[in-house]
Amino acid sequence: MAADLTSISRFRWMIVLLANEFEKTDLDRAKSLVKDRLGAAYQKIDEPLKFFDELENQNLIHDGDTDYLKTLLEHVSRNDLIEQVENYERERQVVVRQVFRNPSLLEGPFFGRKEIMDRIVGILDEPYDRIHCIGISGMPGSGKTRLAKEATYRLIRYGQVIFVDLRELPMIEDIFFAIMHALGVECRSYEPDMLYAYLEHYDPKKHAGAVIILDNADKPLDPGTPEKPNEAYSQFENMVDNMLNLANPKVKVVITSRIGMEHTRISSQHLHCFRLDGENDLDVEAAIEIIKYHAGKTEVEDEDARTLADLCGKIPLALKVVSSRFQDGTITPRDMIKHLSRHDDVQANRLVGSLTHLGLAKDDQLAFSLLSTIEKLPEAYQRNLVRLSVIPGTFDMKAAQDILEYQRKDRVGLKLDLQALKYRSLLESDVGEVEGKSKTGSARYSIHLLLRSFLQQLCTKTDNPLVAEYEKGEERFMKHFGKKIQRTAAVFQKDFVKALSAKQDEKANFMHVLEYFKFKKFPSDKENDWLHMAVELMMVPKERRSFYSICKGRAEKEGKKQLYAEFCCHESQHLVDLGFDVEAIMPLFDQAESILKELPDQTSNSVQLSYATLYHFRGNVMTRRLKGIDALKQLKDCLRIRKEIHGDHFLTVRTLNLLGQAMQSAAKVEGMGYIHEDMVKAIDYYRRALDMCTRITGSERHVDIPTIQLNIGSCLHELSRYGQALEFFKKSLELERLLGMDGTPGTCITLKNMAMSYFAQEKYDNALPLALRALEGRQALQGVHPNTARSLYFVGAIHLASKKYRDARRYFDRSLEMEETLWSRGMPHSPDWEHLKQRFHRLLVIQGNKQADLRYRKRFKEAEKERNRGEISGWINRGDDDSISTSSSGSIVHPAKRVRSSSESASTTSSDHTHEMSRGGRGGERGGERGAVLVAGGDEADHIMDPRDGLIIDTNEGDLDLGEGDIQIETVSVSSGETGYSGAPPIPIRFGQSEDRTDEGSVYDQDSEEEERERQAKRKRKKKDKRKKGEEDDTDGDEQETYNWDKSLCKVM
Repeated sequence: MAADLTSISRFRWMIVLLANEFEKTDLDRAKSLVKDRLGAAYQKIDEPLKFFDELENQNLIHDGDTDYLKTLLEHVSRNDLIEQVENYERERQVVVRQVFRNPSLLEGPFFGRKEIMDRIVGILDEPYDRIHCIGISGMPGSGKTRLAKEATYRLIRYGQVIFVDLRELPMIEDIFFAIMHALGVECRSYEPDMLYAYLEHYDPKKHAGAVIILDNADKPLDPGTPEKPNEAYSQFENMVDNMLNLANPKVKVVITSRIGMEHTRISSQHLHCFRLDGENDLDVEAAIEIIKYHAGKTEVEDEDARTLADLCGKIPLALKVVSSRFQDGTITPRDMIKHLSRHDDVQANRLVGSLTHLGLAKDDQLAFSLLSTIEKLPEAYQRNLVRLSVIPGTFDMKAAQDILEYQRKDRVGLKLDLQALKYRSLLESDVGEVEGKSKTGSARYSIHLLLRSFLQQLCTKTDNPLVAEYEKGEERFMKHFGKKIQRTAAVFQKDFVKALSAKQDEKANFMHVLEYFKFKKFPSDKENDWLHMAVELMMVPKERRSFYSICKGRAEKEGKKQLYAEFCCHESQHLVDLGFDVEAIMPLFDQAESILKELPDQTSNSVQLSYATLYHFRGNVMTRRLKGIDALKQLKDCLRIRKEIHGDHFLTVRTLNLLGQAMQSAAKVEGMGYIHEDMVKAIDYYRRALDMCTRITGSERHVDIPTIQLNIGSCLHELSRYGQALEFFKKSLELERLLGMDGTPGTCITLKNMAMSYFAQEKYDNALPLALRALEGRQALQGVHPNTARSLYFVGAIHLASKKYRDARRYFDRSLEMEETLWSRGMPHSPDWEHLKQRFHRLLVIQGNKQADLRYRKRFKEAEKERNRGEISGWINRGDDDSISTSSSGSIVHPAKRVRSSSESASTTSSDHTHEMSRGGRGGERGGERGAVLVAGGDEADHIMDPRDGLIIDTNEGDLDLGEGDIQIETVSVSSGETGYSGAPPIPIRFGQSEDRTDEGSVYDQDSEEEERERQAKRKRKKKDKRKKGEEDDTDGDEQETYNWDKSLCKVM
């Protein structure tokens, strides 16, 4: 008896227990629900166990898929039994994860291709000193994804699988965001260095290694044509090549595509390629096994199975679709052979010809198989399949319910109908993943790319009755996902990480909504409220420019003047973001204004809000051009309109924030300092923006508030009110942490700002730990990067000011080494390059080391010679875009010819554009105006404008007086719609004090302490006098002040 009990499977044990507790009324209700599926067996079933056995016989339930079973139990209101099934699922998932690690248990057995499987598993198991890559290519439906998953799970040591679906992702920025999302990091700006730093240090906690599967990489691996090359091709090639040069033996990468990676420039030393055709094609015996498995209880003779395998071209997808037809008995294997043997089907031949771009040969039988299956489906299933084919990405039950127009009370029926498509191999679900669920906790479905393309082509023929269903599906798709993207844009205001996660989960679907607005539909006033926010959230600058350019062209063609003017303003803003000539763009705003003036009913809210959009964008561009005074009038007009119509609104908040930026820019007088009263007005604008944002949200937990707080701190810093500046920097830092925006490059900026404020007060002991934390963060997040070189220099400067000369020299030397590396990689030097030279020279003079001074002078000269500069890679000059027409008259705006700022990221792309700004805000003549009070500028701190209305994170260049030489504040800019933050640190960053160590190979000369003391005597006395004078001015007392607004500082305008 014991032996018999142990032979019973856990699934069978559960079924028997369920049957034992199933009541007669439960059985009757469950039978009625699946009457059509039971057929003749319906009348014979009189016991619960027979009922469950029949479901298992028809392959409706099995040990790897209990969704159908739970749906039936839900229909009969037996939640207690559903709990038993879920307990079984949880136990089974533990076994799958920890013991078998084999997706066959969930997707069905894996058949054939043993030789290629063994080779791939062997490569995954082989130790390498760097990340290694496997490329798997083949025609659609050939089983690339399944092979990648199976090989990964068979290798127990690589238990962690990170799956990234790249379909519908044509741009390198989208691919970057998808990979980081899969790794658990929600990024807002495109910074590949963060990806490389993350992968280089990645160490799976519960597994010995991890495999990243980049699935469906068809678009980035398509080189395009000579006339129209694919820009993403070389960028993706560079990204993968950079990943494979990272020294992390615990990570492997598998890439699947139709095209393959054999012809890329990636080193063959780190890449193995396999193509699923020729010698790696599926053998006949494996094809026969697939047919028999998916036929369920229907017997298929070997000879018939062999014939079907040949007719289906041994393509796994075709084999599954065809053999699944046999389960319900609607067609026999022999009849299917007769049907597939016909080659005179005009429609099937036409469909095959239209799908050759997916890699299908014209003699492939897959189209005949699919067409036969779709034609023989029950009418309701045909309708559902066609409607669902409008969805480009994955979808959940709620999306299916809305698009298929099922009533809420018929949710059980919907589940059963989706299961029916799934069992016919026409619908896929995420049960193939080990967890079996998405991150949101609900199963997600999808239609294979080839099948979806086939259905869309099928619906292009106007006399096909399915066309009406496809159009209805599109309409329902827009309604459902339009609402969802609207909610996501609203959530972004209050829950940064949640919104970015939702964005990546629904990326393909949201982009399809925006494409619909781009080519087919103009937004209503209500849709206009969220559309622009959605564009900023979902698209990178190049995509935004294209979106507004095409929308503008459609509006002009159809005589939509008001929309044309608005789209013109949005496009002009993004042209500036992409580095186009500002002077050529400014007349486009004038053109938009002249069009708006021609509109009737000038006083209507709709027209007035269009004016507000114009004033906001034009004011923003003027502010960037350092024409703060000109910008103020535009922005005040915008503020008046938005306050009058919107009142307290996030758009009003951003206008106030931009007004603060314009006033802050206008307050500067070149070479003389700041006009005190104007700087106070800038702070007041920021304060009003902060107060309004807090009123709207009911708290300070809003994505804009850390930005505003940082801006206030920068103003206070410039007014030498360092204590108050520190309070706001600290608040910004803490709120970033609460919003999940900490541990990012933005955090490093805030930390360095705080260090700068302490530095300006000569509180070097307070400044050093913060500067070291900023340095450690940049080393972890950005690695070899101009920003990291600047942080090394700043830490050295603190040591120099503290008279710790050996420490100062160590960090200066490390900064120089990184600058040399940047140059050798084709990157420009950081903005502190000249200051590093001056400071290093000064340090060596203090130490009296002439020989070392000569050696370092030589190194600096060598690091400036063009012959020593490496080939530029990873740098995209947005000024090199093709010239484009930006007005109805066809005038051409050319890209700006600009020299790349040395503060730009080593991997800068269109998603984060750096704007150089000089110190001059307005001419010195203002200094002579009556009543203007000029104050000497404090050390300038980083300040950030709002990220979503064309506002940029911007830092003005400023100096810290160290006696001689400068420390320049960094310039870090993020273009419209980019916040520059990610939702979680890419790698665990403690931001603790960096290890203070001497680099190998550096030789430091010993100095006489006595000589140094004598040499610095005069300097020391001079510093004492300066500190004494500062104490008399009560500067240090500011540090104790908190958020208690000084009335003289915050006068209401």
